[in-house]
Amino acid sequence: MTEATIGQLVGLALRILTLGASVITAIAIISWGVIALPAEVCAKLGIATFRSEHLAAISITALTTSALTFVNLCCYLWVRTGKFFKARTQEIKDNESKLVPLLRRLKGLAPAEKGLLREAVAQHCQTITAPMGDPTAQALVAKGILRQSQGIGYITEWTFTIDDFVFDVLMEAPEVLS
Repeated sequence: MTEATIGQLVGLALRILTLGASVITAIAIISWGVIALPAEVCAKLGIATFRSEHLAAISITALTTSALTFVNLCCYLWVRTGKFFKARTQEIKDNESKLVPLLRRLKGLAPAEKGLLREAVAQHCQTITAPMGDPTAQALVAKGILRQSQGIGYITEWTFTIDDFVFDVLMEAPEVLS
């Protein structure tokens, strides 16, 4: 290889670096395809001479773009994994900060309120049906433990849902309601 050819390859590599990940991946696939094509197919496509004259450059392009595709994939996975773990860590911190006040609120509930929640936990059911205007259910709604389900109910009864976080805590530690 001459210095001019090496300079052209370096220039090509620098231009490739400025392309997007999908273009780099496409170049890698095409380069490997040109390398892997049988001679008869290359002759029919009219690229046999091009391939034989530029096989070194095509090979370097295939290797370089494959490496860049791999690096792009690793970076993408690193960022996605980092975002996931950062979000999960924040969720755990948020839940920990909510847990102690929630446990205090649950321990301070009236016996009727605890009974209503105990019944749902025993059935592994996050939904409670209570009569319209039931003071126990309304008190739990006011305390943020239940929420009234929208548009679901009957003339005399209404459906309530235990808050997701509260339900998870109650399923893990039902003794809080004793």
